[in-house]
Amino acid sequence: MKYTDFRDRTFDFLFKTLPAEDRLQGWPDSKVKSFMQLLAYGIDKAFIYFFLFIALPALFILSLYAAWQRISGIF
Repeated sequence: MKYTDFRDRTFDFLFKTLPAEDRLQGWPDSKVKSFMQLLAYGIDKAFIYFFLFIALPALFILSLYAAWQRISGIF
């Protein structure tokens, strides 16, 4: 199966972490399924927000610092 979305991969991973008897019967409960879908959605959003608000600004600040070091002649 080819995955096209991070959320699908996360959802599949969370399904595989269920106990074996629940996996044999399929989803044990619709509430568990909806909770795991919500959790997969949250992991997906956290992944995006981490890069958007933490990783990219940190790279930008580090590049400014490196440019300042280069201009200052310290580097």
